[in-house]
Amino acid sequence: MKRIATWMSGTLFLLSLCPLAAQGRELRVCAGCEFTSPGEAIAASRDGDTVLIDGGLHQVGTLAIDRSITLRGINGATLDGESKGHVIDMLADGITIEGLIIENPGVSDMKEFASIHGESVHDCRLRFNVLRNATYGIYLARSERCLIERNVSLGNAKDEVLGGNGIHLWYSSNNSLFGNTVISHRDGIYFEFSENLVVKDNSALSNIRYGLHFMFCHRSHIEGNRFYQNATGTALMYSRHLELVGNAFNDSQGPSMQGLLLKDITDSVVKRNTLTRNTTGVLADNSSRNRVEENLFVQNGRALEVFGNAQKNTFHGNIFFRNTFDVATNTRDNTNDYDGNYWDRYQGFDLDRDGKGDIPHSPVQIFSFWVSKYPELSLLAGSSMLNFLEIMEKAFPVLTPSTLKDKTPLMRRPQRDKDGL
Repeated sequence: MKRIATWMSGTLFLLSLCPLAAQGRELRVCAGCEFTSPGEAIAASRDGDTVLIDGGLHQVGTLAIDRSITLRGINGATLDGESKGHVIDMLADGITIEGLIIENPGVSDMKEFASIHGESVHDCRLRFNVLRNATYGIYLARSERCLIERNVSLGNAKDEVLGGNGIHLWYSSNNSLFGNTVISHRDGIYFEFSENLVVKDNSALSNIRYGLHFMFCHRSHIEGNRFYQNATGTALMYSRHLELVGNAFNDSQGPSMQGLLLKDITDSVVKRNTLTRNTTGVLADNSSRNRVEENLFVQNGRALEVFGNAQKNTFHGNIFFRNTFDVATNTRDNTNDYDGNYWDRYQGFDLDRDGKGDIPHSPVQIFSFWVSKYPELSLLAGSSMLNFLEIMEKAFPVLTPSTLKDKTPLMRRPQRDKDGL
């Protein structure tokens, strides 16, 4: 034991003599430094070095990085792409880019020019950057094990043709996004053919199509994100085994807009999310075997719209409060389970005091059923004739789905942390 302790202390002493070799060199870029442009410093760097850009505006066009270095900005260092192409193009694994202001990538209807671009790169770290006037903010293709953390991407999207996405992953699995903010892009965050993603604590605001868009992305975790005033908050499509937990979907308003769209989603969990002031809170289209639990639906036009092709889903423990319509559907058939939710419209009683209503609740109103089939009928909302038909349908249901009932509606609204409503 004494020999081992002596050997370990000697080894640690030798390692302490060469910290600079392990950490690499620092190459500084500034007006009075050896390097006055980022390109010069990168050309002189080796794997493991740090290129430190100290303030100033640098018109770089496209800055290609072909070695495993850290590119760090301080004091407002700004890289201007001069609207030519990618501003930073990563061509090696293990690159870190942090603390920079990066602006003016190119705009094209043929190529996806980005503030930060990487293809077939791995283990990158993109942190604390501000991307201004960005077509695509961050674009990764066939890249894995990257961390995209606390960046702000301010887009310039005017339409879906020339606009790009804030953070775009294509065939890029096993990546993590934490605490990013994306504003005024086509899609705030877009993933296609990418699996095993972690998307946590990001914000997507005022994007002209989707705040978050998934296409063929399986086994991913989406938690604590905030989606405000996007055309649709989040569109999850053609994916399975997703976890969507504790997100906020607010103010997606206008024709055919949703807080959350589930299109061909299977075997996934949608839990403890808040959906407020959306035209439709959640729309389920051809999505089956999903669990929609403990979500809060407040002041939506249609809180929940479930098409006839969405089957064998469970809707449990949700809160429906002050929505125009709680549930809409376009079919009289039902294979979904709606038991154990709180409905502010429920007028039943609880004689045995078990906390559950003694009579079932039918959440589908006749008008919401008609509008799901014929959207143009929304112009008739609020008419006295419709009010009369609603009363008659409750007494003698012939049009609304007879099996779509909550057999055990909650008498008291469950408490939710944070919402305060």
